[in-house]
Amino acid sequence: GAWAALEPVAQTVPDLPIPPATDPHSGAQTTATSIDVEALQQQTRSRWAQARLPTHVLESVTGEHEIDPPCSQEAGGHGGGYGTVVHRLLEHVVKGRLADLDDTATAVYVRYLLASQSLRDMDTTSATEAALGALHAFRKSEIWKELEEAAGVVHTEVPFAGGTGKSVRRGVIDLVYRVDGGWKIVDYKTHIQLTPELTQRFSRQVAAYADHWETVSDEPVVERGLWLAASSGTDRYYAL
Repeated sequence: GAWAALEPVAQTVPDLPIPPATDPHSGAQTTATSIDVEALQQQTRSRWAQARLPTHVLESVTGEHEIDPPCSQEAGGHGGGYGTVVHRLLEHVVKGRLADLDDTATAVYVRYLLASQSLRDMDTTSATEAALGALHAFRKSEIWKELEEAAGVVHTEVPFAGGTGKSVRRGVIDLVYRVDGGWKIVDYKTHIQLTPELTQRFSRQVAAYADHWETVSDEPVVERGLWLAASSGTDRYYAL
């Protein structure tokens, strides 16, 4: 058979010794009084507590929790929820998913996105108008023109994570696309104005994105900036 070639070698291997049989009922008998139940319970609690300890700490790319300050008043100050809607809307328009929708259908889709965020006390009409204004501005922006020339090398909402030791920094690159000489990274914001503090924080954020992208692509990021989704319909891009 298939094992015939191993037979000569197997003949030279000594047999393993057979241990003597033991009586399972022999030896010291354990009684309930010899078990320290409290000690076992404490040991179990200690092990569970150790298992629950985090193996790492999650941080944003700026090393702090990202928040939308009160200056995010594009839709009545709805903050992060409205920002999520704008990000999703711009992601879909870049991917061509809104190409077949007219203005009415697009407005319906925006209201659906707003409803999915379960925003309390939201003025749906003003929020919808603000998001549509941002979309209109984006489609007229220089970024949109560059995307049309990017030969399809465009990526949206790209997640990444990395870090050292027990700290893991996470983030999402809103938009990265190829331009002459390398890549361009754009981060969307729904803030009406950028204060020096916000500019500094967002600069660290986008710099981390650029470092990560250069590592994974092995190509330079030649430009990076912020695009403010203003409801006024104006193109507001800030190079960093």
